[in-house]
Amino acid sequence: MKGILGKFLPVLALALALACPASGAESKRGFYEGDLAGGGKIVFFVQGNHAISAYFFDVAGQQSGYAGGGAGSNGTFSLKTQDKSTITGTITDDTITATYKGQTITANRVDAFGPTEEIAGRYTAPAHSSAGNINTKILIDSQGNIFLTGKHGQTTIGGFGTITIVPDATPTPTPTATPSATPTASPTPTPTPTASPTPSPTPTPSPTPTPGDDEDEDDQEDHNTDPNARTIHATFTVTLITGEVITGNSGLVTA
Repeated sequence: MKGILGKFLPVLALALALACPASGAESKRGFYEGDLAGGGKIVFFVQGNHAISAYFFDVAGQQSGYAGGGAGSNGTFSLKTQDKSTITGTITDDTITATYKGQTITANRVDAFGPTEEIAGRYTAPAHSSAGNINTKILIDSQGNIFLTGKHGQTTIGGFGTITIVPDATPTPTPTATPSATPTASPTPTPTPTASPTPSPTPTPSPTPTPGDDEDEDDQEDHNTDPNARTIHATFTVTLITGEVITGNSGLVTA
């Protein structure tokens, strides 16, 4: 399955803006990440202090999956995975303590500010590969970490790795046209009088031509684009719990 995922394009952002609100009770919203035995990871995503989702990547047990549910007013929760396992725990201000298959886990809240804060969030996205299409859930935190889970046929795949925003290319400056000098009409020579007694007529001067104004300079700069829209490109590497490595790129359009 190596190289199964060529690229992904997030089409529906399920949750963004991880910063706490400015007023009211302190929000527990955000990512909480912890380690599992054998090099695995578990990620909790909290919304509105009560809705909680857990994504686990159990390298030792060769399992990955998802569990979701609600937390009580005291922060305690009990979630059921697809294989009927239970994840229990408690949400505090900066940590989640939980139990998963006999392991006691401390998941720390991830800082909302970091190198990938512009694209941090939780997404549902189609992934395209030579082996077919995969519906995936993708989590990106602000610290450059990416977590992926999805179904490839009847097989659940999952893994985690790193993601890096590709800096925008420096645009090539548009050359500024140097205005041409306004042509000045050549004076019409006055004919030399002849010996004829009839006076020569005085020539009528030709008008000085005016430079054309049929092209507005502003029109050259107007490309009819939304100045607030921006596509952020990133590259990523994800190692599945089974050891296969996925590399690819993403494009996220921001407003």
